[in-house]
Formats: sequence, structure tokens, C-alpha cells
Amino acid sequence: MTDAQTIDRALRRPWYRTVLEPALERDFDNHRDVAWRRALTTYVIIVALLSLFGLVVDAQGGILYFALVLKLGILLPILLLCLLLVLFAPLSERGRWFVLTASIVPTIAIVCLLATAIDSPFTARYLTVAGMVGTYVIALPIKSRQAISLCALNITVFFGLTLAMTSPAEFAAVADIIVFMSVVMILCLELVRRQERTQKDSFLLGLREKIRAAELSDLVNELSRLAHLDGLTGAGNRRSFDLRLSAAWHAAIANREPLTLMMMDVDHFKSYNDTAGHAAGDACLQAIAAAIASGAGCPVEMLSRYGGEEFALIFPANTAVDPEAIRRGVEQLALPHPGPGILPIVTLSVGVAATFPDREGASMEGLINSADSALYEAKRLGRNRVVVKGRLPGMARRATDAVPASPHFRVAQRERSPH
Repeated sequence: MTDAQTIDRALRRPWYRTVLEPALERDFDNHRDVAWRRALTTYVIIVALLSLFGLVVDAQGGILYFALVLKLGILLPILLLCLLLVLFAPLSERGRWFVLTASIVPTIAIVCLLATAIDSPFTARYLTVAGMVGTYVIALPIKSRQAISLCALNITVFFGLTLAMTSPAEFAAVADIIVFMSVVMILCLELVRRQERTQKDSFLLGLREKIRAAELSDLVNELSRLAHLDGLTGAGNRRSFDLRLSAAWHAAIANREPLTLMMMDVDHFKSYNDTAGHAAGDACLQAIAAAIASGAGCPVEMLSRYGGEEFALIFPANTAVDPEAIRRGVEQLALPHPGPGILPIVTLSVGVAATFPDREGASMEGLINSADSALYEAKRLGRNRVVVKGRLPGMARRATDAVPASPHFRVAQRERSPH
């Protein structure tokens, strides 16, 4: 992919150099597709109109019938085909030059045929018209190198045909026109170079702005993401929780579906932190956040750190998230709890509440209070358990149903009991 440094280097190229690096040159060619189509369309239409207007001169020279056969029977169908290709067909670089060649060569050939069929005084006029057809090519969005080749070819063919098909006296009569057109074409080469340089610089500046805008957008998105993440656990912070709950609430209203909020608290974490130290406490929270995310089957960023040792998770009520699996996953970490007279390992209490946001009386504050009440109930019942409030589709347990701690944990707890 092109970077800003490559573009800056291209913008600093010498004034006489128009060619860009291959990748940038290809991008520029693709960028000019619309300009090419517009210019080719204009060119083909002008050639067709000039051919039709030339029928007046053809009539004056006595070759109207011959001109009608050549122009209406051959030239105009070819020009119409070229116009259809320009308007509707996907054109590569070769396709553009094919259309250009297919419109120029038959036109010049037919004009030259008419020049041989008309009386001598009109021959030089027809050849001058043939030269003008080639001159118009310079007005196309071609590159400097291509313009030089076309200019040299056009002048050579123009001089050669005029010398071959006219007498010396006739050639002398139109020599000033031939010289004038040749000088004009040569001067146009500098205009083509300047135009190409200007177009490429404009293209490079626009491309650089797009790249910088994309980089700035990525940076803003990254800063926004970091601003909504908890630096310790990698979970969302409280601001992220508020935004997620609001978004999920309105989505649930729009979809007429229930919403579930799970509040989780690390049991006796203050004692753990005071006894083991803050560094161990930080490592404990990181491990628990990862275990909760694993049990919920979601990235840790989808989890929210609601408070110091409290986490929250928002999901549709019919989502296959098992609160008991989350509690059990934390228990299976078997992180030793160093607090005296406290649980032997670090555990998690879980409170779950669900509601239909589209129903009358439902509110986000009510859902938070209900989940917090369920969490408080889990703590009151002895911690290391799940309490669910609300009966909704996808919720496996009844209202205010408590899932007790595992038998293994209860045995370990009795062993640590002073009685």
C-alpha cells in the first residue's frame, strides 16, 4: 500500500519529470478513468459532427454520393461503436487506445480517400482536415511521452500525405497552414506536460490527504477504544458499561427482546488485597477477568469492570450464557486466598437480572438495581453462588433461584473453619 512518505517523495520530483513510481502511476491511471471517458466521448462526437458538416464541402466538390457511402456506411457506425464502448464498457489502458485508434484511423483514411476523388483545388483542404483530426488528440488526457509520439507521427504523416497527393504549387499554397499546425502541436506538448504534472500533483495531494485522514481516524478510534477500556484487566470501564447498556437497551426495545444484566463480585477481595499486596491483587483481577470472559464465550473487552472488584456483563436474555459456568470457571482457577479465616480460594458471587425494556415501567436503573439486589442476595447466602431474578426465555432457572457452591468447596470451607 502507498504510504505518505512515498507520496511526499513523488511530490518533490524534478520539474521536468512527470513519470511516477509504477504503483502510483497505476493508481493515477485508474483515477483518470472518468476523465478519459469524458474526453473520448467528446472527441468521438466532434469527429462525427465534423464528418457530417463536411458533407457540404463534399457536395460542392461533386462527391456527395461517394462521401455518404464512406461516412454513413463505414465511418459513423465505427464511431457509434467507439462511443458505446466508451460509455458502457470497462476500458483498460489498451482499451482506451483501441477506441482512440479506431476513431482516428478510419477518419483520416476516409478523408484521404475523398481527397483523391475530389478536384485538385479541394485536395489540400481535405488533407488539412485530416491533419486537424490528428491534432485534436493533444486535447485528450494523454501523458507527455504519448503526446510526443503522437505529435511526431501526426506531423510526419501530414507532411508525407500532402507531398504525395498534391502538386508542388498546391503544397506551397497550404504550406503556411501545415507549418502553423505543426508549431501549434509542438507548443501543445508543453501544455500537455504541464497539465500532466498538475493533474498528478493534485492526485498525489488528494491521496496523501486520504492517507492522513485514515491514519488520523485509526488513531482516534484507538484512543477512543483505550478511553473505554480498563487499563488493568482489559475489560471495558464504567463509561463503556454505561454506553453499552444504553445501546443494548435501545436495541432490545427496537427488536422487542429481553435484556439480561449479570453483576459479579470477587468474594473477600479487600482482604486478599490487604494480605497479598496490590501487585498480587492486580494479577488476581486480571486472571478473574479472563476466566469470566472465557466462561461467557466473549472477548474480555465485552466485559465491564463496574467497580474495584466488581464486573458486569450485558447480553440478550436468550443468549446462551451460563452464569454458573462463569462462577465455576473462577472457582476452578483455585487461586489461594491468603486472608485469615476467609475462603480457601478466590471465588465469585453472581447476581443476574433480566427484563423486557419495551414494557411499561422498565428502566435501565431498575435492571441495574435488580441485578445488584441479586448479587447482594448471593453474598448474603454465603457467596460463591449465582442468584437469578426474573424468568425469561433462555434463563434456565426460576426467579430468585440460588445456585450453591460446589460440594468440594463446602468441604474445603469446613476444613478451614475454626469449629
